[in-house]
Amino acid sequence: MKIKEVLSEVFNSNVRATLVKNNANAFIVKAEIGNRIIKFTAAGGSGDWEIDFVEQSPEKGDTFGKTGSGNELQVFSFVIDCIKEVIAIHQPDRVSFTSDKSDVNRTKLYARIGKKVKIPGYHVEVAPAEYAGYDRISVIRDGATPDEIK
Repeated sequence: MKIKEVLSEVFNSNVRATLVKNNANAFIVKAEIGNRIIKFTAAGGSGDWEIDFVEQSPEKGDTFGKTGSGNELQVFSFVIDCIKEVIAIHQPDRVSFTSDKSDVNRTKLYARIGKKVKIPGYHVEVAPAEYAGYDRISVIRDGATPDEIK
């Protein structure tokens, strides 16, 4: 499968999701993908929102890393759709998440997908996170200043 076909599938997968919470400080959505539950959480307020996405399991609890459970493309599609919803509803200056630097390919993939998303008025940046061992992938409103992103 060529990379263009993979990226096309990421952006075209339909995932049924349920909105769990949406208020001024939180946006939480769950989806059943394959035989597992994926939970997307965005938390913030004013200009800066932090997101995470986890696989939930009664046996393992919340798993942040690679699980090997499959359906990665649908998971990426779900996460992209959720990021777009957070931006459409809350219009933040920045939406960001971190990626473990020890998995170089993952950070590169997240950055590549982020740049393909093309949300009007926003761009993607990848930089070292505030804590060692992680990169921060950010979707930033064009023209947002560091003082606005708080």
